[in-house]
Amino acid sequence: MANVRWTIRGPQQTLSSTQTRFLISAGLYEAGFYVAMSRAATALRAAGRNVEIHDYAAGHMFDQWQVAFAEDAVRTFPP
Repeated sequence: MANVRWTIRGPQQTLSSTQTRFLISAGLYEAGFYVAMSRAATALRAAGRNVEIHDYAAGHMFDQWQVAFAEDAVRTFPP
């Protein structure tokens, strides 16, 4: 994979870092995407954003997405 550099650009005053939260998930067997996700998370954290990473022992599979969606829905909209 090419050496990808992530840069966060745009109006910084739109939302504060405490108001934004990025929930990112990837399968450990999605090598290219997993590396890109890790780099994006690092760039977001460097920009002061709240980032939660969830990795799964899976590849690019629909059932992993279903689990991640259900877990993140509960985190975003607690009962």
